[in-house]
Amino acid sequence: MSRIKSDITLVLNQLSATKNNLALEEENKVLAEENLEIALEKFKLGSSTILELNDAQQRYDNAINRFVNATYAVYFAELQAKQIINIQ
Repeated sequence: MSRIKSDITLVLNQLSATKNNLALEEENKVLAEENLEIALEKFKLGSSTILELNDAQQRYDNAINRFVNATYAVYFAELQAKQIINIQ
């Protein structure tokens, strides 16, 4: 019985951690998008270089990739939680 409780607690803690990570990655994605918009405006005004704009684009792309990975991590953590609970 204690092993079952331990397994359930562990999987629920993992689910909670992945959901928290998803929230952080979503916020990071929004900030990266704002940064990209600012970099684009600065480039249009001639106050920045193409390298700075490219850097902002790469950071935005990375933020999107991390957000997608975090979304899948939550999905898999939910599946694992359902599986553990159904097995027990």
